[in-house]
Amino acid sequence: MSTTRLKGAAQRLLFAGSLASLCWIAMDAPAWAEALKLEGYYSDFSLQIGVEPQVVAAGRVASTRSTVASLGPAAASDVVLTLREDADIGLQADGPCTRTAIQTVRCWLGALQPGQGLPTLYLPLLSNPDARGLRLVSGYVDSENAPTVDGPALNIDATWLRLVGEFDIGVRLLDAAPVLLPDEHLQWTVELDNRGPSSLIDAYFALSTSNSARTQCRFYGNATCPDAIGRVYLAPGSRIELDVAIPRSEVDGSAINFAVGAITTEGVLIGSRPRFVSLQYGSWLFRSGFEN
Repeated sequence: MSTTRLKGAAQRLLFAGSLASLCWIAMDAPAWAEALKLEGYYSDFSLQIGVEPQVVAAGRVASTRSTVASLGPAAASDVVLTLREDADIGLQADGPCTRTAIQTVRCWLGALQPGQGLPTLYLPLLSNPDARGLRLVSGYVDSENAPTVDGPALNIDATWLRLVGEFDIGVRLLDAAPVLLPDEHLQWTVELDNRGPSSLIDAYFALSTSNSARTQCRFYGNATCPDAIGRVYLAPGSRIELDVAIPRSEVDGSAINFAVGAITTEGVLIGSRPRFVSLQYGSWLFRSGFEN
């Protein structure tokens, strides 16, 4: 659009007095906006998004950083940063930022002069302890006088983070001495727990003994007892108790030996937590010791 046409449109806007003139101006508004942008009215932006660290233990909190600057040529008004996160991760909205929809956070940044940059915005990023693999955080900057669709795309950016498993598991014997059951079995209780921060997924909890033993399992919190092949699941803070009962008749003059162990099938890429923990129990218990 020429400068002459732009000035003419402005004059029609100022002096229109009839309904027909007002309707014509409303129809010509898109052309007006394009003309103003061509005259340097619009403002473009640069956006940089990052996550620290980029490899995160599932269940831990990472930090996102967003840096916004105006590239001009005009001042920017009503600048808004929109951030989106993948499933299993969630930004913790704070300060100028508010969660406006599922997986969407918007930050109202006010006005920016040409060449002005804002202080880096940091937001905590929560993660699901069950999640694994790559997740994306993306965003874009918009304003009242954003660039045209054919303009530079510097106002869009994205980054990724990788969620891996890290857990603190332990196996322990809860009984200093076995319990004599009414059906003439001696029972020990063994505990497996996970102190996180990630869930224990596709791990195995197994019992090995030369005695004929029966087992019974209980779980506390978000956990599952061993299935037919010994596979278990434990969310952070949960535990499993396994009762191991051995016939008393096998005690008389014989040693009792059993071992329990838990092993994880996924590699732990952060920290130095063990992938395998075990407990061995061996004792000489005689029938006379349980008759009192």
